[in-house]
Parts: sequence; C-alpha cells; structure tokens
Amino acid sequence: KIPPFWRNDPEIWFLQVENQFTLANITSDATKFNYIVANLETAYISKVRDIIVSPPATEKHQTVSNNIVRSLWLGRLPSSTQAILATQAKASLDAVAELADTISEAIAPRAQISETSNARESTIDKLTAELAEMKIQLASLLQVQAQTNTYRRNRSNSRGRSYSRERDSDICWYHYRFGDQAQKCSLPCKHQENLAGSR
Repeated sequence: KIPPFWRNDPEIWFLQVENQFTLANITSDATKFNYIVANLETAYISKVRDIIVSPPATEKHQTVSNNIVRSLWLGRLPSSTQAILATQAKASLDAVAELADTISEAIAPRAQISETSNARESTIDKLTAELAEMKIQLASLLQVQAQTNTYRRNRSNSRGRSYSRERDSDICWYHYRFGDQAQKCSLPCKHQENLAGSR
C-alpha cells in the first residue's frame, strides 16, 4: 500500500514508494508509473501533466518523481532564483541544485541587508501597532475613570441631598427621622404633636 503523498518531503515519499515496490516485487516501469500517478494529489498532477499525457518510453516513474521533486524544490526558492533556474529546464536536478547554490551565495549579502531592513520595518510596524493599541486602552481607562468619578460625585451629592435636610435642633431625633409616625420622643422636643400635648 502506498502512503499518502508527503508535500513537505516528496523525495522521502518517493523513496518509501520505491521500497513498497521492492517489497511487492513490482518491477514494471509502467506499473510503478501508474501507482505513482494514481496516488498523487491533484495539485501535483498538474505539475507533471505533460509527462502523464505523453509519458516517455522508459523511466516513466523516475521522470514523474524527478519532476515533482524539482517543481516543489524550485517553489521553495526565492522568486529571483526561480526566474534564473527556469531557464534550465533541460538540466539535471543535480546541476540545477549546484546553480541554485551559486546564485544563493551571490545574492546572500544583498538578501541579508534586505532581511535586516525588512526585520527593522517589521519591528517598527509592530511597535506602532502596539502603541496604537496602548493609546486605545489608555483612552478607555480614562473614560472608565471619568465615569467612575462622575458616579461617585453623583452618589455623594445624592447622599448629601438626602441628608441635606437640616435637622431642626428643636426636634428630637425620632421626630426628625420618622416625623408624625415617630413612636418615641426625647425631650426637649418641640414637634407639633408635643406642642399640642398628645405625647
């Protein structure tokens, strides 16, 4: 049984498939080719469409393997390197790999400068975003604090208003608190009922 295709390491996948063929005593190039094509994901079949439509007379499965590995490997390279290597379609994978190394060594100093510049810009962008977020949080906190202070002022004012009724020093606490409903009275109290002599 052939395992699912490994996008991250196609070379190992093809080696594992070769081992499966060996264990199953499959030696026919056409059979190997058919198994590989049948187990490829649709995205990769399009990369080897020409080979599937018009397979070579010999080494069919090896041609598919090499082209998929090459296509995926090239896709991971920087676009400037890909553009140069696209001109080497007929070269072997080893020759293209050597050329890619040479290009990489030639471009590396510029790439490092570019990466440093990009990293600095990325850091600045990140810090700018964090600063903007902090400003929003600060504004929110200030708004909450202002609302809290307004609430406290209103509460203290309403408390003050509820007690703002000046207590008449000539009336006892019971009549001050309960008015005509007071059940007790302490002297000296000049509440109207007391003046009338009812208490």
